[in-house]
Amino acid sequence: MLSIAIFDDNKIHLNNLRELIQDYVIESKLTVKLTTFDNVENFLKVPTGYDIYIIDTDSTEDITHLSLRMKEIDTESHFIFIGEDPSLAYSAY
Repeated sequence: MLSIAIFDDNKIHLNNLRELIQDYVIESKLTVKLTTFDNVENFLKVPTGYDIYIIDTDSTEDITHLSLRMKEIDTESHFIFIGEDPSLAYSAY
């Protein structure tokens, strides 16, 4: 089973992204555990070990907290950054 964590500080965008992924999962007949987070505090409390992390935020502070957390996550995980300011993704690495 593929496990995906989605973080988006905008609840409307979070719901839209979740629905898009769920539609794809159903269409593709995949087995996926999908977990969503709408604030950094809750996201930082989750256990590590998701296969894919999708992160959408336009907050430099959120990116800083998330990038510190990412360093603790196992090296097999994949990270996808989306947002209006692509330079924020670079600051996470």
